[in-house]
Order: sequence, then structure tokens, then C-alpha cells
Amino acid sequence: MNAYFLFAFYRTSLVLFQGDSNILHVCFCFPSTEKPLYFSDELQNHKAEEGKTAILCCELSTPGVSVQWKKGTVLLKPSNKYEIKEVGRKLQLQIHELTAQDSGPLFFSEELQNQEAEEGNTVTLHCELSKPGVSVQWKKGTVLLKASKKYEIKQDGRELQLQINELTAQDSGAYKCCVGNLVTTASLVVKGDYSSVISVSMVFGITIFWTVYVSSFFLLSM
Repeated sequence: MNAYFLFAFYRTSLVLFQGDSNILHVCFCFPSTEKPLYFSDELQNHKAEEGKTAILCCELSTPGVSVQWKKGTVLLKPSNKYEIKEVGRKLQLQIHELTAQDSGPLFFSEELQNQEAEEGNTVTLHCELSKPGVSVQWKKGTVLLKASKKYEIKQDGRELQLQINELTAQDSGAYKCCVGNLVTTASLVVKGDYSSVISVSMVFGITIFWTVYVSSFFLLSM
């Protein structure tokens, strides 16, 4: 798991902090007469471009604390790749010349959003992954979608896009972008002007009245 950890040691005090599934903040704690040690400003998730520099920073409640930075279980030491700074209570890790290997676990940094659109128009569903170059699948319900005149599938780095053309009422439903067990889902509602049509049928000599709702799009094309 490619998460970044921070260990802080202060006399006999240690405190354990855990953030979300992508970044963990850690230090240890035993009873002490000193003031409790804690992070007054915790690490935050970070996005950056390949080749650039990422800066992770946080702040402790007490200055003069010895700390360790880790990526997963690997202890990080000052180098051309990693620059470690400490000024009073403020702690900083700079990661230079970023590559995809510097990323943490794969996740959707931007989820799909529910959308509404008019019949006959085009709608675009989009989301974003934490890493580029990942193969994904688009689905409507359980049906796998493939590139066609109806569906345009695009991928530009971490950005993923599904464009649905010439919308009809049948395009309404739940759409998914899937990477293995990692899934983001959104609903699409296709709107139109609906009118009721009365249909009369004879079944075994009995007159049955059916009320059918038909969109104006289909009424105009009849």
C-alpha cells in the first residue's frame, strides 16, 4: 500500500493517528506528565503532475519532536528525491520529479455526478482517477458499453469520459465506470414532454382502455 506515514517521538509520549484509506498519520503514545502530543494540522490528500514536486505538510502541537516519514513500510531519508524539513512545529516532505510510482492506492479523485438531459441531445459523464494509464470499463446497469456511434469513450491521462449521443428515454438509468472492484456510479435522467394516448383493444369480447405515455419526440415522428 503506497501511503505516506509520519512517526513523531516526544520523550515518553506517542499518539496514533489514522486518516483515510489513502494517507495515514502515525505516532506512538505512552503515559506522560507532559502535555499531550497531537497533530494540530494533519496531512491532506494531494494531486500533482508527473515531473513536478509534491509537498506534504502538517503541524504538531509541540516543537522539538523527532519525526520519521515513511511510504508504506519504507523509511524515507533525505535525498535528491525526498527533501525533509522541520521548522518548529511545522513538518514538511517534498517529493521531487514525480512519477506514477510515487502515487498512493488507486482511487477516484473525482466521482461521476448525476445528470439530467433533454431527449435528442448529448450528455457527457466524466470522472477522474488518481493515476493515469489505467484500463476502465463503462457499464449501464450490468451491460458493458463499447465505443460506437451511440457511445463515445475517451481517456486523457487520469480523466475519463463517456459521451452518450442522440438521447432517448431508454438511455435513462444508472451508469458505472469500473476498474476491477473500484466503481463510481451516477444516474442519468432523460427528460421530454410526455402526452397520454388512449388505446382501445378488444380481448375476448371485452373492451380494454390502455393509457400509454409517449414523448413528444416520438409523437412528432409518427
